[in-house]
Amino acid sequence: MGANQQGVLPLRPQIERSRPRRLRLSPPSSSRPQYGESEIIVRFPLKTPVTKKDVKVTFKAKALLVVVAGEELLSGATFGTVSVDDSTWCLVEKGSELQLLLGLALDEKWTSLLAA
Repeated sequence: MGANQQGVLPLRPQIERSRPRRLRLSPPSSSRPQYGESEIIVRFPLKTPVTKKDVKVTFKAKALLVVVAGEELLSGATFGTVSVDDSTWCLVEKGSELQLLLGLALDEKWTSLLAA
């Protein structure tokens, strides 16, 4: 995966599994994985800050697509079923990190983000 014209090359994405909560107001400050049963957080540190206009995220029950500044960062079938209505994304650190929050549709343990 190479950098595009804007030089947006993600560093290695980090995946977290959060503790079950009814309301989640802010992402965790730690980048270490946290495991729970209700959601998964995926972090994409970006070398060049972007704005929301540069980001396109498509959540489907069994698939995920992430495009930043025209470059596809992630695409494929998910390991388990995602609750589309409970999933969202945000930019943090002044646009230098993209975070995805995947709401899980089923109470199942994911061993990877994407299906093998």
